[in-house]
Amino acid sequence: MDRHHEATIARRACALVTVCLVMLVTARLARAQAYDAAPIATSLAIDVPCTAEAAAEVQRGASLLFFAMHDPALLAFDRAAELDPACALAGWGQAVALARLPAYDTSTATVARGRAALARAAAATNGSARDRRLIGATQALFDAGTVSAALRLKVFGDGMHGLAHAEPAHVLALGSAVLADLARTTLPDDDPVRSARDRIAHAFPDPGAMPVEIAFLRLLVADDAAAETVAIATRLEAMSTPTPATAPAAVRVFDRTGRREDAAQAGEMAARIAGGWFAPSMVTPLAWMGPVPDWAMAAMAQRGRHEAMASVVRACPAAEAEAVTSLDATLAPRVASACLRTAIRAWFADVDWQSPAAASEPPRAAEGAVPDAEATAMALLARGLHLARAAWPRGERDLVAGARVVMAELEALAAAHPAGARAIELDRLLVAMALAGAFESRDELLVYELQAGDLERMLDVSRQHLPRLAGVNRVAGELHLRLHDYREAHEHFARALARQPNDARALLGLARAAARLGDGAASRDAAQRFLATWSGADRSRREVVEALKLAK
Repeated sequence: MDRHHEATIARRACALVTVCLVMLVTARLARAQAYDAAPIATSLAIDVPCTAEAAAEVQRGASLLFFAMHDPALLAFDRAAELDPACALAGWGQAVALARLPAYDTSTATVARGRAALARAAAATNGSARDRRLIGATQALFDAGTVSAALRLKVFGDGMHGLAHAEPAHVLALGSAVLADLARTTLPDDDPVRSARDRIAHAFPDPGAMPVEIAFLRLLVADDAAAETVAIATRLEAMSTPTPATAPAAVRVFDRTGRREDAAQAGEMAARIAGGWFAPSMVTPLAWMGPVPDWAMAAMAQRGRHEAMASVVRACPAAEAEAVTSLDATLAPRVASACLRTAIRAWFADVDWQSPAAASEPPRAAEGAVPDAEATAMALLARGLHLARAAWPRGERDLVAGARVVMAELEALAAAHPAGARAIELDRLLVAMALAGAFESRDELLVYELQAGDLERMLDVSRQHLPRLAGVNRVAGELHLRLHDYREAHEHFARALARQPNDARALLGLARAAARLGDGAASRDAAQRFLATWSGADRSRREVVEALKLAK
């Protein structure tokens, strides 16, 4: 080989190494950018026998973990492990964050990664005897020999409960036990919910002394009407550095207790906080991990910030393109799923279901993409509602057939994903309601309404963190309004507002129904509340123009 050829090969090798190094540095900078854009307030007191820098990351990760922000939490624990490879709690945190409780990811890949993280934690030298017991109790989450996920959760929860009962100040065990209870709950105020409340009360008899992370978990298992619940919600809303988890939790409590002004204030805060977390880093793939994009979009939809939502959707392609180059192979499909959910939320928020104009087609997954079950179900729900809406009032055969195909696909998706089967079944029932409305089959519509309402109430107790596109009563109200059943529409919108007093679309629906019933005062009041909620919306939108007329 001549010297010229050798030099050429050397230059090419050098260039390849340089490209790889640039990719690696870029990936690390992207992780840091998304990570550093997420401020967090914590009041957890954790003894972490690791280096000071790693201990700070474990502290941060634990706070994010108990705020159900799994991806930022995992990033914090990853950084702790990098800073101190011998830090036992870093490995423990990686494993629990991977489990994504209370959803509980039991996929083969996650179980393998969780077991590897726990193995590193068990072998780590910087850990106390208490840390060893915590790591040992967590093994149950990833026990390959236990077939039943429910049994693994129970064993894990009982183990954590034992640790927390013996040492009430052991907040890592307490928070983990409550997350396990939340993962097991299936009915309102069932045994796991009561168990979670009892665990927290045993550790913190004085609610004012709870760390904010535990207070947040307490809200998830609270009796909404209790004075203690409202006090905790007020405390979380007033946090000097709140998170995207605490503000929506406060909104839910204020909504359920009829505190409209408090709910509106907390809702505005939720939009502001989510934007503060999300906007600075939304071109970075890791910013799309976890529930923050969904919270941000839901908060903006509630306030009529359609242009802001569109700007988030426009940021997706850059994040997806960068995710494809990531060294983490799981990043690209997860970003694609988050982007699909985001686009659907923007589309759904933009549709006025009473407008005579045809709505645009809802977003779909890109060709070749395989979105996760949550994004797939959301896309199917949007498509099913769109087809059923377009089929009314003539019941066009092709559109009806398409909606029925969507229902079949949702049924198959539920069967393939038992953990999310109930939520997916609710999506199927919403499409069935819309189809019954397309045929003006009121009896059939009533049957589906009752089934969907029952299922929605069951899902409420699981305290799902990702907000749904729309509740059963709001969808039913829109359908009855189209069918000129104004009294039924009015009743459904009123029920929707009893659950969420500042639901802007329900307020507008109530104003429309009241006007058709000749109740000018009620229509005016609802329209004024709608306009106050959508104070930042484009004043030329059809809904705003109509509300301005109804509000006079």
